[in-house]
Amino acid sequence: MSAIENKLKIQTMLLISHKPVRFKEFIQVLKIEIDEVGRIIESLRNEFNTKDSGWWIVETNDAVQLVTNPSQTQFIEEYLQVEQMAELTKPALETLTIIAYSGPISKMVLDKIRGVNCSLIIRNLMIKGLVEEVSNEGEKKLQVTMDFVKHLGLSDISELPDFGTLNDHEYIKGFNGEAEQVEEKVEEQK
Repeated sequence: MSAIENKLKIQTMLLISHKPVRFKEFIQVLKIEIDEVGRIIESLRNEFNTKDSGWWIVETNDAVQLVTNPSQTQFIEEYLQVEQMAELTKPALETLTIIAYSGPISKMVLDKIRGVNCSLIIRNLMIKGLVEEVSNEGEKKLQVTMDFVKHLGLSDISELPDFGTLNDHEYIKGFNGEAEQVEEKVEEQK
């Protein structure tokens, strides 16, 4: 790949990732040397980290993340307050329902059940305080928050209609089993 293609792919990886991307991920995915990754990140930093850009490149230790310009913090807080008060979309309600009935659930299983990448929906549900990420047996999983349960007027998530039936449904259990097999293969490859 050319340097321009590598730069485009690094930008894309940074844009779609909801967490910092490690240098080793760039190296593994793009099959390039660490020096080239460093040059591209420096180029992106020079391009984005200006007062006229809404994007900002942040680098810590061995990872890089695309974030918003720090000068826009107040605007972001105001916008998120408005967004937080907005009604949930149909995809957000579907995602929230799956998390409520199947949680704690890994993002990979959630994506597989819905058939789409749910990163942005998850982010919005987290901003609204309805979903949180928890560590479950060393793995990050999603579950609904206490605020979600309280908002529905419940004292426990198991009080949701048909919770026992849906929580134990073979369809959901099948996805969880498949996800565990995929995760084991990924771990073996590391």
